[in-house]
Amino acid sequence: MPSMFPGFRNDPNDLNRRYRPTERDRSGVPLPIAWGYYLLVGIAILMVVTSLFLFSARPPDPGALGSEAATAVRNNLAFVGVLNLVAGILISALAPQLKKGSRDSRRWLLGVIIIATLLNLISFVILREPFSLALVAALLMISGVVIFQPSATAYINRIND
Repeated sequence: MPSMFPGFRNDPNDLNRRYRPTERDRSGVPLPIAWGYYLLVGIAILMVVTSLFLFSARPPDPGALGSEAATAVRNNLAFVGVLNLVAGILISALAPQLKKGSRDSRRWLLGVIIIATLLNLISFVILREPFSLALVAALLMISGVVIFQPSATAYINRIND
């Protein structure tokens, strides 16, 4: 019987710790890996499009803000645009390796996801950048959770061991 007190012993009836194999797609890849791949490709496209919009955004009128503030806004737009462009390219390069079971690409993807999420949220909250940056950050967090599901980890461990 499962206990309400945590311990190191696994009970086979404990629903929170029981390993339940997930379904697989046609190529034999677990569904969390397949969903994570498609989600990451969509996010990479959204990040590149957002960066292009940030590059083409017209900075505010220097007369209304002052020349220093207008320069700071222009530099912030360029920085966030470069960040999203580089992160989108890295994600699009690392995501296809998930289906092959690459452990290193999943680790690098997690690092890119964490850095891009934090900087997109900071720029959305502090710098008042477009709403698409918050959407990108939320989707990145969801994809990070999806690619680290237990069945995905078991698949990657089985491929690499």
